[in-house]
Amino acid sequence: MKIKQPWLCFWLWSLIICAVTVNTVTSCKTDPATAIYRVSAEAAMRSWGNFVALNHPPVAQELRVQKLFDSYKAAQVALLDAAIAYSVASTNVAAQPGAQAQLDRAVAVASSALRDLTALLASLGVKLEE
Repeated sequence: MKIKQPWLCFWLWSLIICAVTVNTVTSCKTDPATAIYRVSAEAAMRSWGNFVALNHPPVAQELRVQKLFDSYKAAQVALLDAAIAYSVASTNVAAQPGAQAQLDRAVAVASSALRDLTALLASLGVKLEE
């Protein structure tokens, strides 16, 4: 079967990856200590922006947050690349196990990057929005 609209396949895989990431990051039974991980990066950074406007944290703190946010963005790009590789491998049986492993690693790294970012923000006293 030849895909006539490869962008559609790409878009669908992106949605699947986002769902997997959200499912990995959130869970039904989360204790309050880990509830901070249920926020999106966008919501976390919006909360950080509000915190900066109100509290004017030191530049060193801003740089730490920027570093972790950059790591998160890089992880998202790697996740997208892995999703594309997985999509391409769907037509090549021999390549599927490697593509699946790459995708699994990318999801784990992206989830970890989000956890690191939200944990830092919470430790700095940022009230995270969900």
